[in-house]
Amino acid sequence: MLSIFLFACSETGMYDINGKTVLVEPYGIMSTEMKKDGIIYEVSSPNILAAIIFAPTVVVPLYIVGWDLYEPQRCEGGYNCSKH
Repeated sequence: MLSIFLFACSETGMYDINGKTVLVEPYGIMSTEMKKDGIIYEVSSPNILAAIIFAPTVVVPLYIVGWDLYEPQRCEGGYNCSKH
């Protein structure tokens, strides 16, 4: 069961934003300061599934929603940006 949680983690990504290489990490409702301008994020479906499966533990869903809910997907239109 623990392996499901380990595989459900959101991925980080390396992006070139306006000439700077930046590590873009997932964020949640407790870590909105991690959100980077110029990146489009989406809710991580595997993390939602893991939060539902591990709901009885309380800790896992709190972590996922708080710090690992949104995953970087692609660059926003108006930025000079590319993914590594």
